[in-house]
Amino acid sequence: MGLAFAYGRPFAFALCIKIAQDCLSFLQPQLLRRLLSFITDYQDAREGLLNERPTPLVGFSFAFLMFFASVVQTVILHQVRPLAFLLARLIDRGANSISKGSSKPASESAQVLSLSYTKRL
Repeated sequence: MGLAFAYGRPFAFALCIKIAQDCLSFLQPQLLRRLLSFITDYQDAREGLLNERPTPLVGFSFAFLMFFASVVQTVILHQVRPLAFLLARLIDRGANSISKGSSKPASESAQVLSLSYTKRL
């Protein structure tokens, strides 16, 4: 319970970021399916099998959305890894201070480590 109290907020933030990244990874195949469906409809309309021809803007928008989702997914993933590394160091530092009988509480040493990490960035 003490670990959850001391480190719960960064874990919750990392969880939200990871959920967003996972949602974007599920979005990519859906966008690809729609793009392929658009290409099929576009080719059928060129051959005269469909009366209404889809606009190329729709295809470009699907391609742009796939690119944008990929870029956002990469940026989010690069935010999760340093945060996970920082949390692992904070927990390790807190556990070491508890086991060595340090006079500082674990949350105080975690704050010191967090401040030293953010100052290096």
